[in-house]
Amino acid sequence: MPKIFVTGANGYLGSTFLPYIPEDWEVIAFDSREPKVKLPRNSTFVKGDIAEISSYSDLLKDADIVLHLAAIKGSERCRANPIETVEVNVLGTHKLLKTATLNSVKRFIFASTYWVYDTSANLPFIEETPVRPSELYGLSKAISEIEIAASKLDYNILRFTNIFGLGSGTGPEEVIFNFIRLAFEGAPIELHGGGIQKLDFIDVEDVCKCLLQIIKNPKISRCILNVGSGQPRSMSSVASVIRNIFQQKLRKTVSVSSSPAEIEHVRDRWVSVSKLKEKIGKLNLKPFELSIESYIQDYKEKFL
Repeated sequence: MPKIFVTGANGYLGSTFLPYIPEDWEVIAFDSREPKVKLPRNSTFVKGDIAEISSYSDLLKDADIVLHLAAIKGSERCRANPIETVEVNVLGTHKLLKTATLNSVKRFIFASTYWVYDTSANLPFIEETPVRPSELYGLSKAISEIEIAASKLDYNILRFTNIFGLGSGTGPEEVIFNFIRLAFEGAPIELHGGGIQKLDFIDVEDVCKCLLQIIKNPKISRCILNVGSGQPRSMSSVASVIRNIFQQKLRKTVSVSSSPAEIEHVRDRWVSVSKLKEKIGKLNLKPFELSIESYIQDYKEKFL
């Protein structure tokens, strides 16, 4: 029976992914917070601090896979909490990697981000695009990537794009979540810089499916993979999709406003997923409009 140790198990992606893990696997769900949702029957929850992971070394004994999802996420949160970001994202990963190595863990899978890339590089970003992050969140992930790639462990570094969807219901702090919240509150959706910025969005359920395929395939070894939709989508088009669904499905009018933004905040970013397709095959991603419609319905049931 394979054993997987999951950090950040009570986080947005972690709690959503746990039910995707095969039922005959042993799962150690590790997080600093108590679970907000019911864990699958094959999961054992352990409350602990990633910065003190060496104290939990026995939990990694005989582990086949470490799935490292724990992190301080997002540019704004990292900028507001620089010391915590370094302690969790850099030192926490360092200690976990060391503990995994001492326990001869077979595979180390790390959740990184496409915010590590040089924003001035050609689009779409490929895995060989220069890593030159412009803010602390990306920098903290880039530092950990270097250490993981230099380790003796078999590894996968997954550079996720913007993940959206309610998932397990833990309430992610991401842009589409906030757009939907504003729409339900009757407040205008504000687009910085006119909403011209294009980003790569992928449904959390699609991320879980990709992640499961990667985890179940041991031949995907010592590599970096972009995990996203591979499609650029402007913020104004996202707002339009939300507005149309509110009008058509809920008979509710949603207004959209625009405000100026600094040039560095409107740089486009999306990725090539060609390498991901080579590893796991065709990506059967849910159509964006259907994902947003499901997201709105899930939000309504959860929060209203």
